[in-house]
Amino acid sequence: MPLFSVKICRMIDLLTIAFLCVTFSPSQSETVIEKELKEYKISLEESRIQDKPLLILFTSDECANNIRTNELIEESEAASALLKEEYIFLKLVVTRENAKRLAKFEIDKFNMNRQPYYVITDHTERIIDTSGFIPTEEELLKFLKGGLVLH
Repeated sequence: MPLFSVKICRMIDLLTIAFLCVTFSPSQSETVIEKELKEYKISLEESRIQDKPLLILFTSDECANNIRTNELIEESEAASALLKEEYIFLKLVVTRENAKRLAKFEIDKFNMNRQPYYVITDHTERIIDTSGFIPTEEELLKFLKGGLVLH
């Protein structure tokens, strides 16, 4: 494909994402869960445009396993690089305010209600892989690399 065509396609993709961000940007009257569902829809579209798998992390700040999961993702340079370069990453944080609604979303979409919970999907919402708590960087990298192979 000529370089000019690639630049035009990329510009169209960026305009599509910008349109989705405006279309799905939350108003002040929207609940947190509506905002998160819009972020999910935008992430699915980014997954389609960039032809990357979507990694969704259901987490919270309430228990040791969730705190460890959040720290592991933030502190692991290798995992951060994989997430940045190879995935569309969406972190959905369960709070006391949104717990019931976000749990319903997690159950309806992925037949699960746990945190932490990793879901790797493609842009069509086909589940590629899932995992609960991942305690080590090595296991996290194995999970992430496995998702890329299956994508």
